[in-house]
Amino acid sequence: MRISHIPHFIYLTMMIFMTFEVVYFFSISGEFSLFYLYFSSILAFGIPLLLLKYIDTDLRPIFRMYLIITGIFLPISVINYIYDPFIGRYAASIDINLVDPIVIIKCLFIHCVVTSGIGISLIPLANKKNYRRSPFSISEKYFPIKQMFWITLFCLALSFLDNFLYGSSLVGGGLQDRGNVSILAITSLLDPVFPLLIYCYIAAIGNLKKFLPSIAFLLAIYCIVAMTGGSKEGLLRVFYVVAALMLILSPQYFIPKTRILIWAPIFLISGVSIAVLGHFARTYASIGEFTLSYGGGGDSIELMAQFLMSRLGGMDDFILIMAQPNIDHTGMYNFQNMIGSYINFILPGNPFDTLPLTQYIPHYYRGVTLSDVYLYYSSQEITLPATIYLLSGKWYFFIFLPFYLIFFSLIARFIFYTPRLRYLCPIFVFNMVYLSRSLSLDDSLFIFTLGFLISILLFEFALFLKRLKF
Repeated sequence: MRISHIPHFIYLTMMIFMTFEVVYFFSISGEFSLFYLYFSSILAFGIPLLLLKYIDTDLRPIFRMYLIITGIFLPISVINYIYDPFIGRYAASIDINLVDPIVIIKCLFIHCVVTSGIGISLIPLANKKNYRRSPFSISEKYFPIKQMFWITLFCLALSFLDNFLYGSSLVGGGLQDRGNVSILAITSLLDPVFPLLIYCYIAAIGNLKKFLPSIAFLLAIYCIVAMTGGSKEGLLRVFYVVAALMLILSPQYFIPKTRILIWAPIFLISGVSIAVLGHFARTYASIGEFTLSYGGGGDSIELMAQFLMSRLGGMDDFILIMAQPNIDHTGMYNFQNMIGSYINFILPGNPFDTLPLTQYIPHYYRGVTLSDVYLYYSSQEITLPATIYLLSGKWYFFIFLPFYLIFFSLIARFIFYTPRLRYLCPIFVFNMVYLSRSLSLDDSLFIFTLGFLISILLFEFALFLKRLKF
Protein backbone atom coordinates (compact mmCIF):
# COMPACT_ATOMS: atom_id res chain seq x y z
CA MET A 1 0.00 0.00 0.00
CA ARG A 2 1.27 3.46 -0.91
CA ILE A 3 1.10 6.41 1.47
CA SER A 4 -1.29 8.12 -0.95
CA HIS A 5 -3.71 5.20 -0.57
CA ILE A 6 -4.12 5.57 3.21
CA PRO A 7 -7.48 7.42 2.92
CA HIS A 8 -8.84 4.60 0.75
CA PHE A 9 -7.45 1.97 3.14
CA ILE A 10 -9.10 3.65 6.14
CA TYR A 11 -12.40 3.96 4.26
CA LEU A 12 -12.43 0.28 3.28
CA THR A 13 -11.45 -0.83 6.79
CA MET A 14 -14.21 1.21 8.44
CA MET A 15 -16.83 0.10 5.93
CA ILE A 16 -15.89 -3.58 6.26
CA PHE A 17 -16.13 -3.33 10.04
CA MET A 18 -19.47 -1.53 9.74
CA THR A 19 -20.74 -4.19 7.32
CA PHE A 20 -20.19 -7.01 9.80
CA GLU A 21 -21.68 -4.91 12.59
CA VAL A 22 -24.83 -4.04 10.61
CA VAL A 23 -25.39 -7.65 9.47
CA TYR A 24 -24.95 -8.93 13.03
CA PHE A 25 -27.31 -6.46 14.69
CA PHE A 26 -29.86 -6.75 11.86
CA SER A 27 -29.96 -10.50 12.47
CA ILE A 28 -30.86 -9.72 16.10
CA SER A 29 -33.22 -6.76 15.76
CA GLY A 30 -34.48 -6.90 12.17
CA GLU A 31 -34.31 -3.08 11.95
CA PHE A 32 -34.06 -1.99 8.29
CA SER A 33 -33.02 1.50 9.46
CA LEU A 34 -29.57 0.03 10.07
CA PHE A 35 -29.17 -0.46 6.30
CA TYR A 36 -30.28 3.11 5.58
CA LEU A 37 -27.57 4.30 7.97
CA TYR A 38 -25.06 1.90 6.44
CA PHE A 39 -25.59 2.96 2.82
CA SER A 40 -25.63 6.63 3.84
CA SER A 41 -22.21 6.12 5.47
CA ILE A 42 -20.84 4.44 2.33
CA LEU A 43 -21.89 7.41 0.20
CA ALA A 44 -21.00 10.18 2.67
CA PHE A 45 -17.44 8.93 3.25
CA GLY A 46 -16.92 7.52 -0.25
CA ILE A 47 -18.02 10.34 -2.56
CA PRO A 48 -15.26 12.79 -1.46
CA LEU A 49 -12.63 10.13 -2.23
CA LEU A 50 -13.62 10.31 -5.90
CA LEU A 51 -12.45 13.93 -6.06
CA LEU A 52 -8.80 13.17 -5.23
CA LYS A 53 -7.76 12.39 -8.81
CA TYR A 54 -9.00 15.79 -10.01
CA ILE A 55 -6.90 17.78 -7.51
CA ASP A 56 -3.45 19.00 -8.46
CA THR A 57 -0.71 16.70 -7.17
CA ASP A 58 0.85 19.40 -5.00
CA LEU A 59 -2.44 20.12 -3.21
CA ARG A 60 -3.54 16.53 -2.67
CA PRO A 61 -1.81 16.21 0.75
CA ILE A 62 -4.25 18.84 2.09
CA PHE A 63 -7.33 16.87 1.11
CA ARG A 64 -5.81 13.49 1.94
CA MET A 65 -5.11 14.62 5.50
CA TYR A 66 -8.69 15.85 5.90
CA LEU A 67 -10.02 12.53 4.56
CA ILE A 68 -7.76 10.51 6.86
CA ILE A 69 -8.94 12.27 10.00
CA THR A 70 -12.64 12.37 9.12
CA GLY A 71 -12.37 8.80 7.82
CA ILE A 72 -11.12 7.60 11.22
CA PHE A 73 -13.17 9.57 13.73
CA LEU A 74 -16.55 10.22 12.11
CA PRO A 75 -17.38 6.59 11.21
CA ILE A 76 -16.61 5.65 14.83
CA SER A 77 -19.64 7.70 15.91
CA VAL A 78 -21.82 5.65 13.54
CA ILE A 79 -20.22 2.41 14.75
CA ASN A 80 -20.84 3.42 18.37
CA TYR A 81 -24.49 4.24 17.64
CA ILE A 82 -25.12 0.88 15.96
CA TYR A 83 -23.49 -0.98 18.84
CA ASP A 84 -25.08 1.04 21.67
CA PRO A 85 -26.49 4.60 21.31
CA PHE A 86 -25.66 5.29 24.97
CA ILE A 87 -21.92 5.24 24.25
CA GLY A 88 -22.11 8.58 22.40
CA ARG A 89 -21.10 11.71 24.28
CA TYR A 90 -24.60 13.09 23.65
CA ALA A 91 -26.24 10.23 25.56
CA ALA A 92 -26.19 11.88 28.99
CA SER A 93 -27.52 15.19 27.63
CA ILE A 94 -30.74 14.32 25.81
CA ASP A 95 -33.43 11.72 25.55
CA ILE A 96 -31.76 8.95 23.57
CA ASN A 97 -34.97 8.42 21.58
CA LEU A 98 -34.32 11.76 19.87
CA VAL A 99 -31.25 10.27 18.23
CA ASP A 100 -32.55 8.09 15.43
CA PRO A 101 -30.87 7.09 12.15
CA ILE A 102 -32.48 10.03 10.31
CA VAL A 103 -30.58 12.50 12.56
CA ILE A 104 -27.27 10.78 11.84
CA ILE A 105 -28.05 10.58 8.11
CA LYS A 106 -28.58 14.37 8.11
CA CYS A 107 -25.17 14.78 9.75
CA LEU A 108 -23.60 12.49 7.15
CA PHE A 109 -25.21 14.47 4.33
CA ILE A 110 -23.87 17.80 5.62
CA HIS A 111 -20.44 16.25 6.14
CA CYS A 112 -20.43 14.95 2.57
CA VAL A 113 -21.39 18.39 1.19
CA VAL A 114 -18.71 20.26 3.18
CA THR A 115 -15.97 17.68 2.56
CA SER A 116 -16.74 17.51 -1.15
CA GLY A 117 -16.73 21.32 -1.20
CA ILE A 118 -13.22 21.39 0.25
CA GLY A 119 -12.08 18.95 -2.42
CA ILE A 120 -13.73 20.95 -5.22
CA SER A 121 -12.14 24.17 -3.92
CA LEU A 122 -8.69 22.61 -4.47
CA ILE A 123 -9.39 21.58 -8.09
CA PRO A 124 -7.57 23.98 -10.49
CA LEU A 125 -9.79 26.36 -12.42
CA ALA A 126 -7.20 26.65 -15.19
CA ASN A 127 -4.67 24.41 -16.89
CA LYS A 128 -2.70 22.45 -14.28
CA LYS A 129 0.57 23.52 -15.88
CA ASN A 130 -0.06 27.03 -14.60
CA TYR A 131 -0.06 25.73 -11.03
CA ARG A 132 3.18 23.75 -10.96
CA ARG A 133 5.25 24.73 -7.97
CA SER A 134 8.66 26.36 -8.28
CA PRO A 135 11.56 24.85 -6.34
CA PHE A 136 12.15 25.86 -2.73
CA SER A 137 13.81 29.29 -2.96
CA ILE A 138 16.27 28.41 -0.16
CA SER A 139 19.20 26.20 -1.11
CA GLU A 140 19.62 22.98 0.89
CA LYS A 141 23.06 24.04 2.12
CA TYR A 142 21.45 27.07 3.79
CA PHE A 143 18.79 25.03 5.61
CA PRO A 144 18.98 25.94 9.33
CA ILE A 145 18.66 22.31 10.38
CA LYS A 146 20.83 22.44 13.50
CA GLN A 147 19.27 25.71 14.61
CA MET A 148 15.71 24.37 14.18
CA PHE A 149 16.64 21.29 16.23
CA TRP A 150 17.65 23.39 19.24
CA ILE A 151 14.66 25.72 18.84
CA THR A 152 12.35 22.69 18.79
CA LEU A 153 14.04 21.21 21.84
CA PHE A 154 13.67 24.56 23.66
CA CYS A 155 9.92 24.70 22.87
CA LEU A 156 9.50 21.11 24.05
CA ALA A 157 11.33 21.88 27.30
CA LEU A 158 9.14 24.96 27.80
CA SER A 159 5.96 22.91 27.34
CA PHE A 160 7.30 20.19 29.64
CA LEU A 161 7.96 22.80 32.34
CA ASP A 162 4.52 24.27 31.77
CA ASN A 163 2.96 20.83 32.32
CA PHE A 164 4.57 20.40 35.72
CA LEU A 165 4.20 23.94 36.99
CA TYR A 166 0.69 24.71 35.76
CA GLY A 167 -0.83 21.40 34.67
CA SER A 168 -1.55 22.56 31.12
CA SER A 169 -1.26 20.56 27.92
CA LEU A 170 0.56 22.04 24.92
CA VAL A 171 -1.46 24.66 23.07
CA GLY A 172 -5.17 24.82 23.77
CA GLY A 173 -8.38 26.80 23.64
CA GLY A 174 -7.90 27.62 27.32
CA LEU A 175 -5.50 30.29 26.12
CA GLN A 176 -8.26 32.90 26.39
CA ASP A 177 -8.70 31.98 30.07
CA ARG A 178 -5.05 32.86 30.60
CA GLY A 179 -5.68 36.41 29.49
CA ASN A 180 -3.15 36.22 26.63
CA VAL A 181 -0.68 38.35 28.61
CA SER A 182 0.84 35.95 31.15
CA ILE A 183 3.90 33.71 30.86
CA LEU A 184 1.38 30.86 30.60
CA ALA A 185 0.01 32.35 27.40
CA ILE A 186 3.51 32.70 25.97
CA THR A 187 4.33 29.04 26.61
CA SER A 188 1.04 28.04 24.98
CA LEU A 189 1.80 30.18 21.94
CA LEU A 190 5.10 28.36 21.41
CA ASP A 191 3.43 25.07 20.59
CA PRO A 192 6.40 22.72 19.89
CA VAL A 193 4.56 21.00 17.03
CA PHE A 194 5.27 23.95 14.71
CA PRO A 195 9.10 23.96 14.96
CA LEU A 196 8.98 20.14 15.09
CA LEU A 197 7.23 19.99 11.73
CA ILE A 198 9.64 22.49 10.17
CA TYR A 199 12.68 20.64 11.51
CA CYS A 200 11.46 17.25 10.29
CA TYR A 201 10.59 18.74 6.89
CA ILE A 202 13.91 20.45 6.16
CA ALA A 203 15.92 17.60 7.73
CA ALA A 204 14.14 15.06 5.52
CA ILE A 205 14.80 17.18 2.42
CA GLY A 206 18.45 17.70 3.42
CA ASN A 207 19.47 14.16 4.40
CA LEU A 208 16.78 11.89 5.86
CA LYS A 209 19.13 9.00 6.63
CA LYS A 210 21.51 11.26 8.55
CA PHE A 211 18.86 13.06 10.61
CA LEU A 212 16.41 10.18 11.14
CA PRO A 213 17.66 9.46 14.73
CA SER A 214 17.19 13.10 15.76
CA ILE A 215 13.73 13.16 14.14
CA ALA A 216 12.71 10.02 16.05
CA PHE A 217 14.13 11.51 19.28
CA LEU A 218 12.09 14.71 18.95
CA LEU A 219 8.92 12.79 18.06
CA ALA A 220 9.34 10.61 21.16
CA ILE A 221 9.88 13.66 23.39
CA TYR A 222 6.81 15.32 21.87
CA CYS A 223 4.69 12.24 22.67
CA ILE A 224 5.94 12.26 26.28
CA VAL A 225 5.21 15.97 26.68
CA ALA A 226 1.67 15.48 25.36
CA MET A 227 1.09 12.54 27.68
CA THR A 228 2.41 14.24 30.83
CA GLY A 229 0.19 17.21 30.05
CA GLY A 230 -2.88 15.00 30.28
CA SER A 231 -3.45 14.68 26.54
CA LYS A 232 -5.16 11.40 25.72
CA GLU A 233 -4.11 11.57 22.08
CA GLY A 234 -0.35 11.88 22.55
CA LEU A 235 0.48 9.08 20.11
CA LEU A 236 -2.13 10.38 17.66
CA ARG A 237 -0.38 13.77 17.62
CA VAL A 238 2.82 12.01 16.56
CA PHE A 239 0.83 10.15 13.90
CA TYR A 240 -0.55 13.49 12.66
CA VAL A 241 2.97 14.91 12.36
CA VAL A 242 4.34 11.86 10.53
CA ALA A 243 1.29 11.64 8.26
CA ALA A 244 1.55 15.33 7.27
CA LEU A 245 5.24 14.93 6.41
CA MET A 246 4.83 11.66 4.51
CA LEU A 247 1.87 12.94 2.48
CA ILE A 248 4.00 15.86 1.28
CA LEU A 249 7.44 14.28 0.95
CA SER A 250 6.74 10.64 0.00
CA PRO A 251 3.15 10.10 -1.17
CA GLN A 252 4.30 7.25 -3.43
CA TYR A 253 6.28 5.44 -0.71
CA PHE A 254 5.18 1.81 -0.64
CA ILE A 255 4.38 0.17 2.71
CA PRO A 256 4.65 -3.65 2.56
CA LYS A 257 1.72 -5.66 3.91
CA THR A 258 3.95 -7.32 6.51
CA ARG A 259 4.80 -3.94 8.03
CA ILE A 260 1.13 -3.02 8.17
CA LEU A 261 0.32 -6.30 9.97
CA ILE A 262 3.15 -5.70 12.45
CA TRP A 263 2.81 -2.00 13.14
CA ALA A 264 -0.99 -1.63 13.13
CA PRO A 265 -1.49 -3.74 16.32
CA ILE A 266 1.51 -2.04 17.96
CA PHE A 267 0.04 1.37 17.19
CA LEU A 268 -3.38 0.39 18.54
CA ILE A 269 -1.97 -1.10 21.76
CA SER A 270 0.34 1.89 22.25
CA GLY A 271 -2.48 4.33 21.55
CA VAL A 272 -4.77 2.75 24.16
CA SER A 273 -1.94 2.60 26.70
CA ILE A 274 -0.99 6.24 26.19
CA ALA A 275 -4.65 7.30 26.34
CA VAL A 276 -5.01 5.55 29.72
CA LEU A 277 -1.76 7.10 30.99
CA GLY A 278 -2.96 10.49 29.75
CA HIS A 279 -6.20 9.92 31.67
CA PHE A 280 -4.16 9.11 34.80
CA ALA A 281 -2.15 12.33 34.36
CA ARG A 282 -5.28 14.44 33.94
CA THR A 283 -7.12 12.92 36.93
CA TYR A 284 -4.03 13.32 39.09
CA ALA A 285 -3.76 16.99 38.10
CA SER A 286 -7.49 17.46 38.89
CA ILE A 287 -8.04 15.48 42.11
CA GLY A 288 -4.53 14.61 43.29
CA GLU A 289 -4.79 10.83 42.89
CA PHE A 290 -4.45 8.18 40.22
CA THR A 291 -7.72 6.52 39.26
CA LEU A 292 -9.17 4.75 36.26
CA SER A 293 -12.70 5.79 37.15
CA TYR A 294 -14.87 7.26 34.43
CA GLY A 295 -18.26 8.88 34.77
CA GLY A 296 -18.54 7.92 38.43
CA GLY A 297 -18.75 4.25 37.48
CA GLY A 298 -15.69 3.00 39.33
CA ASP A 299 -12.56 1.37 37.96
CA SER A 300 -14.29 -0.60 35.24
CA ILE A 301 -12.25 -1.65 32.22
CA GLU A 302 -15.49 -1.86 30.23
CA LEU A 303 -16.33 1.74 31.14
CA MET A 304 -12.85 2.83 30.14
CA ALA A 305 -13.24 1.06 26.79
CA GLN A 306 -16.56 2.84 26.27
CA PHE A 307 -14.90 6.10 27.24
CA LEU A 308 -12.16 5.60 24.64
CA MET A 309 -14.69 4.81 21.90
CA SER A 310 -16.78 7.80 22.93
CA ARG A 311 -13.68 10.01 22.95
CA LEU A 312 -12.82 8.92 19.41
CA GLY A 313 -16.33 9.57 18.12
CA GLY A 314 -15.77 12.68 16.03
CA MET A 315 -19.41 13.33 15.13
CA ASP A 316 -21.08 12.99 18.54
CA ASP A 317 -21.51 16.70 19.25
CA PHE A 318 -22.78 17.25 15.69
CA ILE A 319 -25.40 14.56 16.35
CA LEU A 320 -26.28 16.29 19.62
CA ILE A 321 -26.91 19.55 17.73
CA MET A 322 -28.92 18.00 14.90
CA ALA A 323 -31.06 16.02 17.35
CA GLN A 324 -32.41 19.26 18.85
CA PRO A 325 -33.20 21.52 15.86
CA ASN A 326 -35.65 23.77 17.73
CA ILE A 327 -33.08 25.27 20.08
CA ASP A 328 -32.44 28.96 19.34
CA HIS A 329 -28.66 29.38 19.57
CA THR A 330 -28.38 32.61 17.58
CA GLY A 331 -27.74 34.65 20.74
CA MET A 332 -24.19 33.33 20.96
CA TYR A 333 -23.58 31.61 17.61
CA ASN A 334 -23.24 34.52 15.21
CA PHE A 335 -20.47 36.10 13.16
CA GLN A 336 -20.01 38.99 15.58
CA ASN A 337 -19.14 36.61 18.43
CA MET A 338 -16.99 34.47 16.16
CA ILE A 339 -14.88 37.46 15.08
CA GLY A 340 -14.76 38.74 18.67
CA SER A 341 -13.56 35.37 19.95
CA TYR A 342 -10.92 35.15 17.21
CA ILE A 343 -9.60 38.61 18.14
CA ASN A 344 -9.56 37.58 21.81
CA PHE A 345 -7.30 34.68 20.84
CA ILE A 346 -4.93 36.92 18.89
CA LEU A 347 -4.69 40.14 20.94
CA PRO A 348 -3.51 40.52 24.56
CA GLY A 349 -6.32 40.38 27.07
CA ASN A 350 -9.94 39.82 26.06
CA PRO A 351 -11.13 42.94 24.18
CA PHE A 352 -14.54 41.38 23.45
CA ASP A 353 -16.97 39.96 25.99
CA THR A 354 -17.34 36.56 24.38
CA LEU A 355 -16.00 33.05 24.91
CA PRO A 356 -14.67 30.58 22.34
CA LEU A 357 -17.75 29.34 20.49
CA THR A 358 -17.06 25.74 21.48
CA GLN A 359 -17.83 26.60 25.12
CA TYR A 360 -21.47 27.48 24.46
CA ILE A 361 -22.41 23.93 23.42
CA PRO A 362 -22.83 22.74 27.05
CA HIS A 363 -25.15 25.70 27.72
CA TYR A 364 -27.43 25.21 24.71
CA TYR A 365 -27.35 21.44 24.38
CA ARG A 366 -26.29 19.96 27.73
CA GLY A 367 -28.25 22.07 30.20
CA VAL A 368 -25.25 23.81 31.79
CA THR A 369 -25.94 27.30 33.11
CA LEU A 370 -24.26 30.22 31.36
CA SER A 371 -22.53 31.27 34.61
CA ASP A 372 -20.88 27.84 34.85
CA VAL A 373 -19.85 28.04 31.21
CA TYR A 374 -17.95 31.26 31.97
CA LEU A 375 -16.23 29.63 34.96
CA TYR A 376 -14.99 26.37 33.46
CA TYR A 377 -13.39 25.77 30.07
CA SER A 378 -14.76 22.74 28.22
CA SER A 379 -13.92 22.06 24.60
CA GLN A 380 -16.44 20.34 22.34
CA GLU A 381 -15.43 18.92 18.95
CA ILE A 382 -18.42 20.08 16.98
CA THR A 383 -16.66 19.62 13.59
CA LEU A 384 -16.36 22.11 10.75
CA PRO A 385 -19.76 21.23 9.14
CA ALA A 386 -21.55 21.70 12.48
CA THR A 387 -19.85 25.06 13.09
CA ILE A 388 -20.87 26.34 9.67
CA TYR A 389 -24.38 25.01 10.31
CA LEU A 390 -24.60 26.84 13.66
CA LEU A 391 -23.17 30.14 12.42
CA SER A 392 -25.17 30.41 9.23
CA GLY A 393 -28.48 29.40 10.76
CA LYS A 394 -29.95 26.01 10.00
CA TRP A 395 -29.82 25.10 6.29
CA TYR A 396 -28.67 28.54 5.13
CA PHE A 397 -25.14 27.24 5.50
CA PHE A 398 -25.29 26.34 1.77
CA ILE A 399 -25.14 30.10 1.09
CA PHE A 400 -22.20 30.72 3.44
CA LEU A 401 -20.21 27.61 2.49
CA PRO A 402 -18.95 28.82 -0.94
CA PHE A 403 -17.48 32.01 0.59
CA TYR A 404 -15.62 29.98 3.21
CA LEU A 405 -14.30 27.56 0.58
CA ILE A 406 -13.07 30.39 -1.67
CA PHE A 407 -11.13 31.88 1.26
CA PHE A 408 -9.72 28.45 2.12
CA SER A 409 -8.67 27.83 -1.48
CA LEU A 410 -6.87 31.17 -1.79
CA ILE A 411 -4.88 30.60 1.41
CA ALA A 412 -3.94 27.05 0.36
CA ARG A 413 -2.69 28.15 -3.04
CA PHE A 414 -0.77 31.09 -1.59
CA ILE A 415 1.11 28.83 0.85
CA PHE A 416 1.78 25.95 -1.53
CA TYR A 417 2.76 28.00 -4.60
CA THR A 418 4.99 30.61 -2.93
CA PRO A 419 8.56 29.19 -3.04
CA ARG A 420 9.77 31.24 -0.06
CA LEU A 421 6.98 29.83 2.14
CA ARG A 422 7.48 26.19 1.19
CA TYR A 423 8.38 25.24 4.77
CA LEU A 424 4.81 26.16 5.82
CA CYS A 425 3.30 23.34 3.74
CA PRO A 426 3.54 20.71 6.52
CA ILE A 427 2.06 23.25 8.97
CA PHE A 428 -0.94 23.71 6.66
CA VAL A 429 -1.46 19.96 6.17
CA PHE A 430 -1.10 19.28 9.91
CA ASN A 431 -3.69 21.94 10.72
CA MET A 432 -6.21 20.06 8.58
CA VAL A 433 -6.44 17.74 11.59
CA TYR A 434 -7.90 20.52 13.70
CA LEU A 435 -10.03 21.81 10.86
CA SER A 436 -11.69 18.41 10.49
CA ARG A 437 -12.03 17.92 14.27
CA SER A 438 -12.85 21.58 14.72
CA LEU A 439 -13.67 22.84 18.19
CA SER A 440 -15.28 25.80 16.43
CA LEU A 441 -14.45 27.99 13.45
CA ASP A 442 -12.86 30.75 15.57
CA ASP A 443 -10.59 28.17 17.19
CA SER A 444 -9.60 26.66 13.83
CA LEU A 445 -8.83 30.08 12.32
CA PHE A 446 -6.73 30.91 15.38
CA ILE A 447 -4.73 27.66 15.09
CA PHE A 448 -4.04 28.38 11.41
CA THR A 449 -3.00 31.96 12.20
CA LEU A 450 -0.87 30.89 15.15
CA GLY A 451 0.75 28.09 13.17
CA PHE A 452 1.78 30.35 10.32
CA LEU A 453 2.92 33.32 12.43
CA ILE A 454 4.91 31.30 14.98
CA SER A 455 6.44 29.13 12.24
CA ILE A 456 7.54 32.15 10.21
CA LEU A 457 8.99 33.79 13.32
CA LEU A 458 10.92 30.70 14.43
CA PHE A 459 12.17 29.81 10.94
CA GLU A 460 13.39 33.33 10.23
CA PHE A 461 15.11 33.36 13.62
CA ALA A 462 16.78 30.04 12.75
CA LEU A 463 17.94 31.50 9.41
CA PHE A 464 19.34 34.49 11.28
CA LEU A 465 21.30 32.18 13.59
CA LYS A 466 22.52 30.23 10.54
CA ARG A 467 23.87 33.41 8.97
CA LEU A 468 25.67 34.20 12.23
CA LYS A 469 27.07 30.65 12.11
CA PHE A 470 25.67 30.07 15.58
